[in-house]
Amino acid sequence: MRAAWLLLAWSAMAATANAQWDPSGTVSAQVLIEIDTTETRRGGGLMVDVWEPFGVFQLGLAFGIAAINSDNDDTSQILTPVGLSLGVGARGDALGFRLAARGGMWGGATKSGLEAGGWLSVGGTLDLALDETVSVGVGLDYWRLWGSFDRHVIVPALQLVWRLG
Repeated sequence: MRAAWLLLAWSAMAATANAQWDPSGTVSAQVLIEIDTTETRRGGGLMVDVWEPFGVFQLGLAFGIAAINSDNDDTSQILTPVGLSLGVGARGDALGFRLAARGGMWGGATKSGLEAGGWLSVGGTLDLALDETVSVGVGLDYWRLWGSFDRHVIVPALQLVWRLG
């Protein structure tokens, strides 16, 4: 019964709210290139960012899946980064840009088993508008991963960007 009252109260508050959510975001196909290592460590990933724009600023969530393969099987890794994102950017009729920082955690698997750690990403994107709401972008990020392995990763990406607001 208590759950029904809570649902009714939540519905009433949601119905009276005047705020409109206009989510925007990106889907990125990424190449991961680990730096600061003597081994060849490369991989790929898919990242989704969803944010709410506030003027030139964006606040949102980022989540993805990636794999880093190595010549040494002990250092290969599959990871799923999840975190908050904060960005700033602008878009003209044809071109746009965005600078973003993301931070959170990752969970994943290594040869040793399941692992977890911290994740920080900073980078930028240049967008080419296809129409008023959809752009294609080229991005470059730097990832810092902590946990079972400390990693420094350069992440070039191709992106599909949408803006509903």
